[in-house]
Amino acid sequence: MHIVPKYNGGDEWGGTFAMNPDKVYLTDDEYEKMAEAIRAAL
Repeated sequence: MHIVPKYNGGDEWGGTFAMNPDKVYLTDDEYEKMAEAIRAAL
């Protein structure tokens, strides 16, 4: 369990806590290129 303070009028007031609101999703091709780079480094 996590206790996350919220303030009236502040971000996410009245809603659920977002773990990573600036989350970026890559395309399948971008993920594959990243995986190739990791495999090459191993």
